[in-house]
Amino acid sequence: MTAELSPRQNEASHELVRSLAKLPISDLVRFTLQKPDVARIVASSLNLLAVEVASSPLPHQSDTHLARSHVNILVRLIERGDPSLARKFVPTQGSLVDLAVTAPPEAKSSVITVLERLLDATSVKEILTGLSAQLKSVISSQTQHEVNAISPIIRTLARLSSAFLSVCPARLIKGNADIVQSWTQTCFQLYDKVLPQVAKDLAGDVAGLDLEQELLQMDGQSWQLHWLTCRVDLLQLLSNLLDNLKGSSALVTVLRNGLADTEKILDKGGFSVLLNSTALLDLAATSNSWPSLRSELLSSSAVKKNKADETISSIDTLASIVPKFTGAAWDALQRFVASQPASAAAKGKSRQQPASIATVVSEQVLTSVDSVLPHYGMDRLRTILSQSSFAGQSVEMVIQRLLEGDEGDTDPPTSVPSQPAALPAVESESLVVNNLERHSKPTSSSAEVPSLVKSRANLFGDFGFDPSTIVQPKFERSGRVDELAPELKAAILARAEAADDDEAEEEWNPFAEPHRTVGVEDELDLDYDGRERGAALPRHTAHDGTDDEDAEDGGGDSARARERVLLRYYVQNGSHSFSADASTRKSEARKRLKEATGWSDDLIESWAVMLERNPKKDRLFAAASQNELDEQTASRDQSRN
Repeated sequence: MTAELSPRQNEASHELVRSLAKLPISDLVRFTLQKPDVARIVASSLNLLAVEVASSPLPHQSDTHLARSHVNILVRLIERGDPSLARKFVPTQGSLVDLAVTAPPEAKSSVITVLERLLDATSVKEILTGLSAQLKSVISSQTQHEVNAISPIIRTLARLSSAFLSVCPARLIKGNADIVQSWTQTCFQLYDKVLPQVAKDLAGDVAGLDLEQELLQMDGQSWQLHWLTCRVDLLQLLSNLLDNLKGSSALVTVLRNGLADTEKILDKGGFSVLLNSTALLDLAATSNSWPSLRSELLSSSAVKKNKADETISSIDTLASIVPKFTGAAWDALQRFVASQPASAAAKGKSRQQPASIATVVSEQVLTSVDSVLPHYGMDRLRTILSQSSFAGQSVEMVIQRLLEGDEGDTDPPTSVPSQPAALPAVESESLVVNNLERHSKPTSSSAEVPSLVKSRANLFGDFGFDPSTIVQPKFERSGRVDELAPELKAAILARAEAADDDEAEEEWNPFAEPHRTVGVEDELDLDYDGRERGAALPRHTAHDGTDDEDAEDGGGDSARARERVLLRYYVQNGSHSFSADASTRKSEARKRLKEATGWSDDLIESWAVMLERNPKKDRLFAAASQNELDEQTASRDQSRN
């Protein structure tokens, strides 16, 4: 994924991460949900940073501000209580390893908090298994790699593994003692056997003491640098693995194998730290973990006391007498680090980086803003964004400022107004008026340009011209008629939909009031409660002159009346009153229902079957109950009157 991106795109992704870290949490969540590709770009930026850190021979002076931005984004999303949204920024297990290796030391506790929410026992087991298997594959495929490539591969894997172990919650590692044990044995084998053989192949089978002389000519491209830094990173990984094995029987097993190789080196003599020593000797010479390892070895009955005591005593002497981080190898590494112009390079980089970033971001922001606000024009946007007040701002911040009318200080640097040639005609006219406003009063410092007009021979010769009195047309108006206000449009649509709903309800609901249009001279007779007087009476006579229409309306009214009778009967008596058994058909209630509807038993029972299949039957039942209640209320009011 990162290989397909150009350096310019890579820097743009880093700048996006810095901008996201400055956003408020609400804006960050909204922007992430609206732009799903943002999470992918952030993950790509994190992977690019991890590649730089893991592949550098020396401890990489990474962009700590960028690394803190990544951690800050995840921490704020986790604190918001939405781990699923934070998971989008680190979507894979490899992304979590990238986060671990890029995290600065001061953000270690924050990364541990993030991983507590994003990791579980299964994912940790898969990550540990994958990292361990990759290191083990170096041993099995040693002959397939070039000799020069073995040390960088081991160093990269060791650096990734050590970084993940240092921030992974300890409770999730405890259940994987067998994986950690196998992993530790692999590291001992790489340190004590594979890397010494690699050094012999690269140096032409040179002994360790002669190798010390070659360290004097060590440079950034020499194999000695990659080999020594590989030993250092692998030693750091071993220290982390042994810390996770403390208190378990697996620790004694792996230490026993390392102790056997150490006995051979001590019997041979003439070893040098990091060059031709073992992992146990170098751990004793560089770390403070040897006392605890020594106690584990002495308490084990599996270790042969006669020879092991001598070896442990020799390691004790090395750990207590020899100062830590001394020897030819450490001296060579320290000299090499001191010889690197780190400070000068860092200063030069700090001088050059803002300019390059500003150029890249300006082009990216220019294109993005132009796609959202095309009426500004590329040239005008370039002039606005070149101001110092817009430097380093993200696309969203620039668009928000422009929408609020904040274009910064758009005054030209000189006192003489200049007209850009590439501006559109519409913008040119507005800029001419603005320049007239700004430069209507000449300053004392500016040179006065002699007027070509000698005198003004008209009535308004002494009249002071005021450009603000000019009424400017709206040149930016589109060619179509102005649309209605959104509120008015919504109200019109709501009224139209309400009428359609009334007509649709009238079709399927027999209790719905008919949709009538009231003319100028046909006003409804309503009582003081807003109800129509005589609603049950027909509003037409037999001599209206529309016999055909009345006949059709009469047929429709009779069908609706039949539906109302059937629905009320269904609500009052239940579905069993529509069964087809002989007792129900012979009942008095069925006879009255057939007289009221004029239907046979088969039609009535078929109607009940269709009603059961009607998806709106519940609403029909509710309408029938409400209609019956309204009639009872109306009859009670009439009896009172």
